[in-house]
Amino acid sequence: MSLNRAIQFALLFAFAGASPLLARTITIGPEALDAFATLTESNPRCGWASYTYDETRYGSNPPAGGPATSFLLRYSLDKVPKGQRITHAEWVVAHNVSATTVHVWRVLAEWGTGVCHQYRMAWPKKLEWSVAGARGKSTDRATNPTASGKFANGELLTVNVTQDVELWYNGAAPNRGWLLTFEGGALLHSPTHDGHKYKWQLRITYEPE
Repeated sequence: MSLNRAIQFALLFAFAGASPLLARTITIGPEALDAFATLTESNPRCGWASYTYDETRYGSNPPAGGPATSFLLRYSLDKVPKGQRITHAEWVVAHNVSATTVHVWRVLAEWGTGVCHQYRMAWPKKLEWSVAGARGKSTDRATNPTASGKFANGELLTVNVTQDVELWYNGAAPNRGWLLTFEGGALLHSPTHDGHKYKWQLRITYEPE
């Protein structure tokens, strides 16, 4: 083997061994949430009414979920550079006293200004969900959850959302965010409240294509 050929092989193995180092993981915090809403059966035309103090007053911070209350949210993926391949993505959901099963659904229907339990948008035109609360499978949201998990007191819930982030990043599906539903009562940490130490975080690992 010639000296030049040996050098080429050496460089090839060196770059092959170094390729995993090109992968990078970034953490996207709540500042990247560019849309958020609460869908509540008891107040179907409000997109912020998370729970009731009494018959006339509603609160939204910290958010409280349950079988009749879910959350819509969307993260901007602008922090991921172009020309990458998504290899892993996980979403960390912080909560308070909860012990219920949680489902994360990829949203299919477009939603926007004025979104609430009844409407997916109220401006510039009122458009209703196919099933109130974005419950229409294969129309409002995906047929099956992207991920499911169970809240445990004192622990953060981490779910694998790689398939959704990959679809959105590659442009194979529009990024319309997730619908978070609950089988029982759940009190979550606010994604933005300064008094909560743990925040909702989206961790994405990518590498050059």
